[in-house]
Amino acid sequence: MQRFDFIMPTILQFPNGFHKRDPLIISYCTGRTVMHLGCIGETDGSLNDKIKKREKLLHFKVSNIAKELYGVDLDQDVILRYQNELNVPNLFVGNVEQLDKIEIKTPFKAFDVILFCDLLEHLSNPGAALNGLKRFINENSIILISVPHAFGVLNFIRYTLDIFQEGNQHVAMYNIAGLQNLLERHGYRIVNYFTCYEKRLNTVAQKIIFYIPYIFLKMFPKFGGSILIEAKLNTQ
Repeated sequence: MQRFDFIMPTILQFPNGFHKRDPLIISYCTGRTVMHLGCIGETDGSLNDKIKKREKLLHFKVSNIAKELYGVDLDQDVILRYQNELNVPNLFVGNVEQLDKIEIKTPFKAFDVILFCDLLEHLSNPGAALNGLKRFINENSIILISVPHAFGVLNFIRYTLDIFQEGNQHVAMYNIAGLQNLLERHGYRIVNYFTCYEKRLNTVAQKIIFYIPYIFLKMFPKFGGSILIEAKLNTQ
């Protein structure tokens, strides 16, 4: 029998469905201690936009349901505004590629969940971030990593029509095989993975336009626009 070494393990061939991203993440965080890396988000937005949109950002959604929530971000101006004007607790200014230089003290030994969402594609040295967060986790901790999907069907269509645009601060594109290699190299294993969408559908017209690709991606989730990985330390 001919052997095909390039075939990925079954868990990576088929994602566990196509979902709306934030509710799926929130389901992991409810009642748990959470560290959110890159907690401000909206990297292309202005300072005022980041303040105005705060209640729609993932960090504030998680703050309503997590047992304890800590956040790290490089955006010092926004974090100072959150701390001084909005009294948002447990925020730390720092580079996630240099987590060893950030003084974070907690009353517990490890976080239940690490959020590493829409961040990996911004990093020059993602391995340094993956190594650095090991001081905050144990073998039971869950690491949730989301990235834009290089093989997402809409990205393929945009690229084919020469209208594809990469994010202004993105320096890498990922697929599930590359993510698996990266995580294994730094001592992690993939437990589960999904594809997701993040689009906010505010009008009836938007919902109708989204309906056809939504049905297609429910049937064929491997082509979804974002990948969400559930990973753990590889203790085997």
